[in-house]
Amino acid sequence: MGNNWVSTFDKTWETVIKHVPYLFQDFNVFGFDSSQLETLLKKYVGKRETCRMFEVNCGKGEMSIQLAKAFDYKVKGFDLISDFVTMAKERADAIHVEHICEFSFGNSADELLKEDSYDLIIYDATTTQIGSPEESMLIVADSVHEDGYIVLRVMLDIRENPSYAIEGDWKEAISMANLRVVDQKYEDLSAFKQQEGKRLKFIEERINELTFIYPQHDDDLRTYLKRRKRQYDDLDKGLMGITMLIGKDDL
Repeated sequence: MGNNWVSTFDKTWETVIKHVPYLFQDFNVFGFDSSQLETLLKKYVGKRETCRMFEVNCGKGEMSIQLAKAFDYKVKGFDLISDFVTMAKERADAIHVEHICEFSFGNSADELLKEDSYDLIIYDATTTQIGSPEESMLIVADSVHEDGYIVLRVMLDIRENPSYAIEGDWKEAISMANLRVVDQKYEDLSAFKQQEGKRLKFIEERINELTFIYPQHDDDLRTYLKRRKRQYDDLDKGLMGITMLIGKDDL
């Protein structure tokens, strides 16, 4: 099985994560935009005040806040970056959806294991991970109720010699968790690459600033930057972005 698109939690990441709020201060959206996701939600879920939604590793809360505003969902998000949680709360206040948005510091996987009745779970595996495809699908499957949905966003490698996870990896994991793909939408990678290029420029500028202040972190930060640039270059070399709407299998 290939590596996930998102960076793995290795020794380099242990250094980088200390600086994530500074590195990512210039943008709020980390992955695909919400257009394809919202298309699927309009078709299958609709606007529902009773819908309880959980976003895995919510970051600055931008996706959750957008969906709360558009669909009146009662959203909950957890993240391990405390500064992001603070920003998410402030953003929800500014958009006037704080009464239906709950953001907290914590491990998303651990929090998901505590409940089994979410109506909707958003898992963007292009920006974060809670385990391998098999592990993550088992976690989210146990946390959504029988009639609920999971939105999975993934970057797939369709090359002959893949470096990242392929479609079969995720489809097998979905099946093993007794889930099924209800519908899916392909993402516009040209638009994504354009936005990723902008994010990459910001990140490089911030890394240049950080390595001046923290020279002892130069190697790890530069390694992270090289990894991001390699992923960016790979976007033109046989990758495919998909947003899937997943439900429980009718056994």
